[in-house]
Order: sequence, then structure tokens, then C-alpha cells
Amino acid sequence: MNARLDAVERRSGTTVHLSLSEIPALPQQVETNLYRIALEALNNSLKYARASRVDITLCVENERLTLTVTKDGVGFDTAGNGSQGGLGLDGMQERARQIGALFNLESAPGKGVSVVVDVPL
Repeated sequence: MNARLDAVERRSGTTVHLSLSEIPALPQQVETNLYRIALEALNNSLKYARASRVDITLCVENERLTLTVTKDGVGFDTAGNGSQGGLGLDGMQERARQIGALFNLESAPGKGVSVVVDVPL
């Protein structure tokens, strides 16, 4: 993941901050889906949000693993489509569902985007 983040910073000029707490061993499906959700959220920040900063946090608290991807940038109206014709948001939601996680998206025009995936351990 660090190599991917370094490449994003070099290519786009976007600052990416990664914060990880001590994470227990995870089932392969959980690990893979969280990784893909984080990558899709990061790709969306480059493709649509015109973000200058992206924060990715993965932490464990109260028997829950939470992935949070927050980005500044243009944001969008979540009452509308939001995916701008792509399958990114639908794919992230489906991946979260496959691992029994809650998926939450918050955004507003001009306010950036926050994606939160909450997985019971």
C-alpha cells in the first residue's frame, strides 16, 4: 500500500497520509475487500474530487475494525448519483456488504468526501 501511496503523491501532487493501528490477523476476504475499497476511494479522489489531501485510517476499537478515507476537494451531493457514471461507489458498497461491514459515505458540494467502512471482528 505504501508504494501505491507514494506513486499517487508523485503523480498527482496529492498528499496522502496513512495511519494504522495494530491490526489483528484478518480473514483473506476481509483484507482483500478493505484494500480494494481503500484503492477505489483513493482513485476516486484523484479522478473526481480534485483532492489535495487524502487521509486513510485503519483502526481497531471495541471489537470493530474501521477503515476511514477522508479527502478534501469538490465533494458531491449524496442525494444524487454520486458515482458520476461509474461503478466505484456501488462496488465499494458491495465489497463492504460481502464482509458484513457497514458502509457510510458523507459528502456535500465543496466539502470533500468521507468513506467509512466498519467491520465487526
